[in-house]
Amino acid sequence: MISTGISVATEQALRNLSVFLLDASSGHLDPRSAVIFSSTVAEAYVDQALTELATSSVAVGSAFGSAMLDRHSDGMHGSWPSRVEWLRAGFAITLGDLSEYNNLTVLIELRNAIVHGPDQLTERQVRSVSDVMTLRHRLESLVNVSTQGRSLHYSPLTPAAAILLARKFVITLDPLVQAALKKAH
Repeated sequence: MISTGISVATEQALRNLSVFLLDASSGHLDPRSAVIFSSTVAEAYVDQALTELATSSVAVGSAFGSAMLDRHSDGMHGSWPSRVEWLRAGFAITLGDLSEYNNLTVLIELRNAIVHGPDQLTERQVRSVSDVMTLRHRLESLVNVSTQGRSLHYSPLTPAAAILLARKFVITLDPLVQAALKKAH
């Protein structure tokens, strides 16, 4: 066990991240891999939490509720805005109020730039001058990634920073999910 009082899903996510944190700290982990891995662990954790919350809710106690969950469960996991909305509307968990989630969004944006750029800010990310300036500042301050034009430039500190952002998010979300699960029972 990592710590008492955390859920099994949280423990698994933290264990997954910790394995790569050692490599990241020693400089043996590619920054792109660290960003993609960390954001994927955070996403999978939220998806698992949503599934657990949905299946524990009173809605599954009725035929109508079960049918609604069956029909809309894929939509819960379709995008980050969808995850955020389902957590808020269904379980009173407001991710937008959490600095750890707002920091994680930088990791998500960086993942998108790596995957869809590739390795450069996407057209969507540079559409607004004020948004791109904010993103560039947050990339530099949170994950040690600088930009030159649209190109991304990683620091040796980027892998550990990415993993730690995901770790802080998971740790912060765990008690909120556990409290929502207690309300559902």
